[in-house]
Amino acid sequence: MQPSPGKLIGVSLGPGDPDLITRAAWTQLQRRDTRWVYPVRSGKSDGYAHGIVQRAGIEPVSHVEAIVFPMTYDAEKLGRAWLKAADTVLPWLQAGEDVLFLVEGDASTYSTFSHLARTVRSVDERIETPIIAGVNSYTGAASVAGTTLGEQDDTIAVVPAAYGVTMLDRLLPEFDTLVLMKIKPQLDDIIDWLDSRHLLADAHFIEKAGVEGERVVSGEALRQLRGEKVSYLSLMIVRSHHRVRGERLRGCLKKGPMQTEAEQAASTATGASRVAHASTAQQAATPSGTATADAVSAPRVILIAITKGGAEQAARLAAQLPEATLCTSQKFAATFDSLPNDKRIYSGGVKEQMGEIFRQYDQLVCFVSVGAIIRLVAPHLQGKETDPGVIAVDDAARFVVPLLSGHVGGANVWAEQVARLLGATPVLTTASDARGSLAVDILGRALGWQVEAPKINLIRVAAAVVNEEPIALVQEAGSRHWWTRSTPLPRHIEVLNDMTEVRPGHHRALLLITHRPLDEDLWRQWPEHLIVYRPPAGQGADERPTPAMAGSTTAS
Repeated sequence: MQPSPGKLIGVSLGPGDPDLITRAAWTQLQRRDTRWVYPVRSGKSDGYAHGIVQRAGIEPVSHVEAIVFPMTYDAEKLGRAWLKAADTVLPWLQAGEDVLFLVEGDASTYSTFSHLARTVRSVDERIETPIIAGVNSYTGAASVAGTTLGEQDDTIAVVPAAYGVTMLDRLLPEFDTLVLMKIKPQLDDIIDWLDSRHLLADAHFIEKAGVEGERVVSGEALRQLRGEKVSYLSLMIVRSHHRVRGERLRGCLKKGPMQTEAEQAASTATGASRVAHASTAQQAATPSGTATADAVSAPRVILIAITKGGAEQAARLAAQLPEATLCTSQKFAATFDSLPNDKRIYSGGVKEQMGEIFRQYDQLVCFVSVGAIIRLVAPHLQGKETDPGVIAVDDAARFVVPLLSGHVGGANVWAEQVARLLGATPVLTTASDARGSLAVDILGRALGWQVEAPKINLIRVAAAVVNEEPIALVQEAGSRHWWTRSTPLPRHIEVLNDMTEVRPGHHRALLLITHRPLDEDLWRQWPEHLIVYRPPAGQGADERPTPAMAGSTTAS
């Protein structure tokens, strides 16, 4: 009868300090009925894992053997090495003997054990390959450096530095802590990157943690490592305090805050008012007698001028926007005498007026330099969900620039309409407008769609869209006429009819237009990269934005 096969056991020994060998690993090493094997880079090199056991003073078993795992990325050479290693241990395992594979750190993380275990199982599927968990190198390094890897809902990325610093720029907005493994070949580039991103203060280089030759270099002193030869057993821990954080609920991403019926009604009214803001500028240019959408509430627009030239241009615009309020100093008030618009005439400076103006109006069209506007409105900023649209127009009315609340507040739409009325050039600087792409925070607004997503999702998905990453847009409900630009939809945004067509490994974000309720699993599957749009009940696929509303998507 064929004996039951033995087990190939990955025995994790920690980063190097024998005191960090776990009790479970220590118990396995006390057994006298096993064989030990350990990895080496070549037949002439010593095994680091075997050295940890020797320093621990553990008596070796009668048979201890080194197995060569070459340091190469050549798949053919690696494949041959793994097969040769499997051929070494398989006779013992098939004879019923347990084999302990000694490995530094933790056998489940960047370990040669996984390659051997996979190869052995492919030859004899009966063989079990359990792992004795251990202290990995980066937790040991964090302890030595006196730093933490994460707190509360911090995000942590453990990555080989071989991918280069361009990868780090992609990771930085997503993670609070970066653990950079195998940094030896990239050390100078990493230090330069940390310096340029002002991250040196919270960065730590750790070499040979827990053993002779241990070294920790942190902060500004990292610059001194440029050009220095360091050990392969080196890593770096970088803490960043600049990541934008999302809302969390019991450790999982919120779909949005729970609201009372009154809060929901207020939210709906606010959203409807925002849509109305985008429509009124269009109405100003609509010939009388042409039907337009009924505005839920007219946006409150104020035209602000602080110079003679600015007052003249504001008067020209006000003649075409009779509902707008005019604001200037007593010095230039006469410029507006012939106009029926409401007027706000002040003495002194406009700075004293700005707090009240910021609270009372929805669109501020300022015939003021950009720098002056920034200084005037800065003390009053709250957030793009509540701040009014702020638009700058130069004294000669050549350029119209939306500065604040371009999407949600409707300033981009208003800027385009103001530019058309003045014969000026609109200068839209939001990435989606510059690239002719999708503005995820107001998609479908002209059709009455409601957006369902935490703020962090809007930030993450907007970044994915403008960076031209693959985006899945699944439409299960609502009008198909949500894209009203004259240019085609960007190719990296795929419009799909069914969730079965979505490829999570390929698509970086999901836009879902649906009426159906969603469970938490979908939000967990797409953390911070899912936005849901809710069209009005009964909206048909052929329904189009009304003429008065169309601009809110076109100028997203």
